[in-house]
Formats: sequence, C-alpha cells, structure tokens
Amino acid sequence: MAEKEPEKKTNRLRNELKPSAKKDADKKDADSADESGVKDSPEKEKKAREKKPQKERPKTGSVNPVRALYTRITSNEKLRRISGFFFLLIAAPYLAVAFTSYLFTWQADQDKVMGPFSELMFGKEDVSNILGKFGALISHIFIHGWFGVTSFFFPFIFFLAGLRLLAGIK
Repeated sequence: MAEKEPEKKTNRLRNELKPSAKKDADKKDADSADESGVKDSPEKEKKAREKKPQKERPKTGSVNPVRALYTRITSNEKLRRISGFFFLLIAAPYLAVAFTSYLFTWQADQDKVMGPFSELMFGKEDVSNILGKFGALISHIFIHGWFGVTSFFFPFIFFLAGLRLLAGIK
C-alpha cells in the first residue's frame, strides 16, 4: 500500500493539470478562430507569432577588414600612389609573366612545386618558370590549385586597380 500512495499522488496531480491544460488549449483555439468560426491553420498561427517586432541589435563596431584597408589606402594620398604603382608596375606584370610561363613549363615544374616547400625554396633544383621558384609556386597555386586559366584575369584586375588608384578614380 505504501508503494501505491506516491503513484496515486502523481496520478491525481496529472488529472488536476489535464483539465487546466485542456482549457488553455481551448482558449487559444477560440482566440485563433476568426469571425466566421473557422480556426486558423497552424501555419498562420506560426506566422503570427513570428511577426513580433524584434529588437534591433546594437552595432558592435565590427568592420569589414577589406573595406577598412581600402578606405585607409584611398584616404592617404601617399599610400594611394604607392599602392597604385605596386599594382600597376609590379603585381600585374609579375603575375602575367608567371602565369604565361606556367602554361609552357608546368610539366617540368609540377613535381618540384608539389613537393615540400623547403625543398623547393632552399633546394638546389632549378625550375623552368621564367620568374624562378616563387613564380612557379604562385602560378601553380593560382592555376592548378584555385582558379585554372581564369587566373589570367587577376593581372588584368590588378592593372585596372593600379590605374584607378593612381588616377584617384572612385
């Protein structure tokens, strides 16, 4: 008998809770019914709950680092000119020559470039790329690893970016 008393208490508590839960559910259903007496679909009820206005998040001060760098470069006249010359006279021609050389020498250089980095840079083996080991590595990463032949757009983009920075075009 002593073992059944806790069961009776839990059953009694469940029964007491059931009618109130049922009343709450009936009340919600009655609230969701429109004037014609037809209940809203569960989808409409869900949308109604989702339409509550949400609080706007305060800005945490996170800034896009690329945008911040671009703003810094364009706002400083000296830095803008140096960056323009770099893109126009160094980056664009270097990548163009490295990529063009890669098209003709990739078979000879591939085993060296795919090996360990330390052996490529500090080893005694020569590469066939016109711009040497670094040119072979950069062109292999861009063409073989990432973008394929479309990598030839990067020198063009760098050339245009250099012109834009030198001319001060926004």
